[in-house]
Amino acid sequence: METKNVLFMLRRWSWFLLLAFAIGLLGGFIVSTIMTPIYKAETKVLISRDPQAATAEFPNLNDTQLVQTYVELLSTNQLRDQVSVMVGRQIYKEDVIVEQLRDTQIIQIAVENKDPEMAQKIANSMVSLLELQIKDMQDKQYLATETSLEEQAAQAKTEMESLQSEIDTFLTQDTESNLAEVNTQIATLENQITVLQSEIAVLGLPTETAAVAQLAEKESQLSMLQNLLAQYQSIHTNLLFLGKPYEAGAGVTNARLDQLQSTLAYYEQIYLGYLSSLEDLRLLRMQNTPTITQIEPAVAPETPDRPVPIIYTAVAGLAGLIIAVIAMIVIELLDDTVKTPEDVEQIAGVPVLGLLRKGPASKNYFFQGKDVSKPPLSALYEDYRTLGFQIENRLPADSFTSLMVTSCTPREGKTTAAVNLATIYTRNGKRVLLLDANQKNSQLLVTLGENSEIRAIDIESAAGERNTRSFDVLDMNKITSAFQNIKERGEMFAIIDTPPMFSADAKILASRVDGVLLVVEAWETKKESLQAAIHQLNQLKANLIGVVLNKIPLKYSYYYDSYHFLSSDYVKYSRFTRTNGKKSKSGNSADERLVKIDNQKPV
Repeated sequence: METKNVLFMLRRWSWFLLLAFAIGLLGGFIVSTIMTPIYKAETKVLISRDPQAATAEFPNLNDTQLVQTYVELLSTNQLRDQVSVMVGRQIYKEDVIVEQLRDTQIIQIAVENKDPEMAQKIANSMVSLLELQIKDMQDKQYLATETSLEEQAAQAKTEMESLQSEIDTFLTQDTESNLAEVNTQIATLENQITVLQSEIAVLGLPTETAAVAQLAEKESQLSMLQNLLAQYQSIHTNLLFLGKPYEAGAGVTNARLDQLQSTLAYYEQIYLGYLSSLEDLRLLRMQNTPTITQIEPAVAPETPDRPVPIIYTAVAGLAGLIIAVIAMIVIELLDDTVKTPEDVEQIAGVPVLGLLRKGPASKNYFFQGKDVSKPPLSALYEDYRTLGFQIENRLPADSFTSLMVTSCTPREGKTTAAVNLATIYTRNGKRVLLLDANQKNSQLLVTLGENSEIRAIDIESAAGERNTRSFDVLDMNKITSAFQNIKERGEMFAIIDTPPMFSADAKILASRVDGVLLVVEAWETKKESLQAAIHQLNQLKANLIGVVLNKIPLKYSYYYDSYHFLSSDYVKYSRFTRTNGKKSKSGNSADERLVKIDNQKPV
């Protein structure tokens, strides 16, 4: 579609576009005033952690991925349900918007609610609950290892207390009591060795770091206990056979005391190691736990987030305008009426000889019997003068010429065009006879009345065969007789008003006249109707001299500004001169009916 046509279309539909835009504005304003206001409370949370530490529960995530993971946690139904319990209000998914600010480690939480105080409470509660959830996840991750270390440290402490008590009592016992004590100690050590061997067997060949460290500690402990057992067994042998713990040297009391003190020192070392591991584990947990900092706590909003009357009104107006444009385009695409000379020439392949605008109050007027020097008939009269000049140039210059005026469908203004053309030619001194060939709807002569300035007669009367059965179809003999009689009376030009092209009379006449003028009502006649009429004329091999676009609405006159047919300066190209009140002589033959029109409506 050309730019010109687009502009014309927008101008033609401007009232509709403005109306739709106004309705949209009004609707948007009304909706924005009756909607319940919704408030939005926002808070921002910074997620940070030790750069050299990995999060225990998400060890393979970088900082950005970790923040996005927490965004998903905040978006879960479980967390919303827990917050609902905390605040005592049901929270729906669409009420909470959680997103990561681009290229940052900041999470923004936006909560919408009808109550601004409730929106603030929900946003801050979500941050508090997130902190608790992260702490719980970290505690669950380290709980098993921490419990195991605490149990082992308590066991070592118990051994230390037992050894210390044994040292205290050992110094007061005799040899027999020492031997019994040694036996008891050997049994205890054997039991401990058996237990450690079972624990080592259960561990097998571990791959996890914590299990490997635990296995190494137990193997080291087993080795120490086995050495200690060997020493006690040696002391036991010496006490049995020698009555003393050694073959030579110090007494039993000193040897035993040294052994107990050595074992005590060993358990003290193990106990301190467990305590150190516990501290390291707690430090590691603190380093790996992300820090959640609420950098911007939520506050109760003072103004609602929506609706915003200005925005809603503008968007609704734009929506109405867009809908109107779409409707306009659809209607234009579905509109298949003939509008411009280009439409006619594309379908018919013949030129448009004239553009005839509508008269005032959407009526076309007959010129005969009226003063056409003043508006509103003056402009229309000039249109017909140009049309008459175009027609005369396309008809043969014989002593007698016949022009058939027809249309595609009824009520396109063909009768008005025929009468006005006859009036123009008559006023310019040309002998013109207007023939009424509409056998089935012959109203022309009745409408014109008597004493008209133009000479009119029905075609059967012209043929001298007036039949009371007006609906009879014309035949070639009637047409030949009519034209012969007209020539004998000395007529120069016959303008024939016929039915539309779908009638048989129009088809018969089309092949017998010198030229055919097709009247098409602009903005009303369908393109299919025009195509059908052109097809019929081509089949009849009629001489279609051109098409007239009739009844052009005044409101669409700008649509035709580029055509000289409607321009004010085209009069100079016409060879006709206006004659005021010039009338041709009327004959007195009974076959002629000359009538004059007063203020009658066109047919």
